[in-house]
Amino acid sequence: MSTPAERAAISAILKKIPAPATIMDLGAYQGEDSAWMITACSYPPAPRCIMVEADKRNFDVLKQNFTAFWGVRAIMHHAAIADHTGTCEIYLCDNREGPENGSSSIRKPTGHLHHFPRFEFKRTETINCYTLDDLFEREELDHIDVLWADLQGAENQLIAGGQRALAKTKWLFIEAEEVEMYEGQSVRPDLLAMLPGWTVAQEFDYNLLLRNEHC
Repeated sequence: MSTPAERAAISAILKKIPAPATIMDLGAYQGEDSAWMITACSYPPAPRCIMVEADKRNFDVLKQNFTAFWGVRAIMHHAAIADHTGTCEIYLCDNREGPENGSSSIRKPTGHLHHFPRFEFKRTETINCYTLDDLFEREELDHIDVLWADLQGAENQLIAGGQRALAKTKWLFIEAEEVEMYEGQSVRPDLLAMLPGWTVAQEFDYNLLLRNEHC
């Protein structure tokens, strides 16, 4: 879930993008962030928003929320973003203290178990997955204005499988932890090293807003 400062930064960008904007929300949870990003866009014509959510429980809520969302070209995928297209395993998150279950990941949890002990990961499922490049081509996109990525440790897989799409992405908002929360996760300095040509526009506690200097 986004903070007020994060929403303000992205909203300011979207308000300046000529309509129709193209938004991609990866790790969309139940669509809360997609909703305010869409609202921030210029109208008409309506923005296009591609949402990807790997946890079926959250995807079902997302689909219900956006099926009747007026005036928006909303495209929803129940899948994960990975470094290959096909299938992968997801570690499903359950919360001992409430209904929130937004930390499911295709990476095995490590530090997350220590920092957030209310969450447990006792179940796995096999789900479909796409590379960012394959999703970009599947949706016949020629650019992305804002790419919002909340992938719970799989950010390096997004980058590895998304070089062509990222080259045509103007703004990238990405989770960037300082410590490993999931097995194989790249921490903030390593992620930045994987993104030459991108400039840090703003830093947040656990996230970065990056601008593509070549797009």
